[in-house]
Amino acid sequence: MDYFDCHDMEHEAVANITACFLENDFCTVFRANHQKFWNVFELRDLFSTGANKIWQAVMNLSVRCSQQYFSHSMNNMNQHLQSTNNALLDSLSDTRDNLADTLSETRDNLADQFADTHGSFMDTFRQTRDRVQGSINSLLDTLTSSSDE
Repeated sequence: MDYFDCHDMEHEAVANITACFLENDFCTVFRANHQKFWNVFELRDLFSTGANKIWQAVMNLSVRCSQQYFSHSMNNMNQHLQSTNNALLDSLSDTRDNLADTLSETRDNLADQFADTHGSFMDTFRQTRDRVQGSINSLLDTLTSSSDE
């Protein structure tokens, strides 16, 4: 007859159930239904002889789930920061482009206004020059015609 050791079987069962939990996304299920987790155990199981195996399994699962949760949280935070950073960079880029467009339009408008003002000034200057020259010519004509008489 073969020998069977219940104590060894307990160790193997606890080790297998822990591995099974981890392989089947226990931590995600636990996070969503943690209050139901304790229904798996009867209170007397947690304080009976050999309960240290259960507590050890619970602690191992707690550590692994905490690591997964922390890693998941960090990934989410990194994704959120990256998304925020990208949005900020896009906004700054758009603002820069809009500012460059506005400055270019303002420069072009000022150049057009300057050209228009310069043209008007030159027209007025020519008209004034022509009037002054006409007045001077008229005065000279008057002066030279009175002296001829």
